[in-house]
Order: sequence, then structure tokens, then C-alpha cells
Amino acid sequence: MENDVRMLSAMGNETRYEVLRLLDGAGSPVCACDLKPELEVDQSTTSRALKRLYEVDLVDRRKDGRWRYYSTTDRAETLLAAIETVRSDDQ
Repeated sequence: MENDVRMLSAMGNETRYEVLRLLDGAGSPVCACDLKPELEVDQSTTSRALKRLYEVDLVDRRKDGRWRYYSTTDRAETLLAAIETVRSDDQ
């Protein structure tokens, strides 16, 4: 149960939630450098958000040279789909 709380807590921040939505909508891994302009936050905030999401298994990352690429995990995709379902039911 503690892991569930940590995971949901990680999604409870607007920047981290927006990162997940951007990655989910991208369809392929995204370089961290490409997220900064979309989020309108500084690089350190983007990096901290990605690190936190990675720690709770909501994003995968791979390194290619000096760049890191991120994508959503199956767990994140399931959670985002559940949120969309609830949002649709409310309308």
C-alpha cells in the first residue's frame, strides 16, 4: 500500500502530471530536453519531475550518448486511462 501512496503522490503535482500526459501522448520516447519548452518550467524542475516519476515506476528511461529519453510505463498508461474514464463519466 505504501508504494501505491508514493505513486499517487508523485502524480499529485501539476508538473509531474503534465510530464506524464506529454509522454503518454508522444507515442515514442522523448528527450528530456524536449519537455522543458512544453512545460514552461526550468530544466531543474523538469529533471526533478522525471526523477520522481522514474522512482515510482511511472516512466522508463534510457540513455543514448549524453541524452536521456523517457516514456510512460504500462502502469502510468493504465492510471492515465482510468483518469480519462472518470473524467468522461463526470461530463
